Amino acid sequence: STLISKNRQKQTRLDQLIEWCGGGDFDGLVMLDECHKAKTIELDANGNPKTEGRGPKKRDKSSQTAKNVVNLQQALPRARVVYCSATS
Repeated sequence: STLISKNRQKQTRLDQLIEWCGGGDFDGLVMLDECHKAKTIELDANGNPKTEGRGPKKRDKSSQTAKNVVNLQQALPRARVVYCSATS
């Protein structure tokens, strides 16, 4: 969805959003609609998305959207985040 798309200059929407917010000092509100798309996430003890396997068989255990939601919250640690979804 929106958090995983890129523009013509190959900048991700996530990068654009972080830049628009002004980076880590942003302390405003981020509201995520349709957040059920980010529900597949498994984090390690450090709060990073887990992977499984090794070498060429290594793969993510989390969806790209879910990883970007985590990345957004890590990039904007002072932001207030609201998750909205009409779907479970």
